[in-house]
Amino acid sequence: MAEAAGVETRSLFLPWVEMPYTSLIRLGPEGLDQALAHIGRALRFAPDDHVLHRHALLLALAGKAAEATRTWRLACALHPGYAESLAPLLGDFAAREAQVAALLADAAP
Repeated sequence: MAEAAGVETRSLFLPWVEMPYTSLIRLGPEGLDQALAHIGRALRFAPDDHVLHRHALLLALAGKAAEATRTWRLACALHPGYAESLAPLLGDFAAREAQVAALLADAAP
């Protein structure tokens, strides 16, 4: 991701370069501001299922519960079934991160 940051102002192809990095962003409290900035740029380019759901999870970790819940619900509406496919991973993640557990409980249908 650091390599992509260097070309941010010089390349029209930056969104194409950054998009693959979104699936590599570690979901956790480390580097949260940088991860949210990266995901935010990717969302403006292409709000894919994994990008939108990761954005909601990162918002929850950042303590932005209302925005995280709104984003999670939007992600589930735009990409039905994707969250269910993540259920095994989300359960383990929610067990480690209270903010994620709260997000999943608040955003449940």
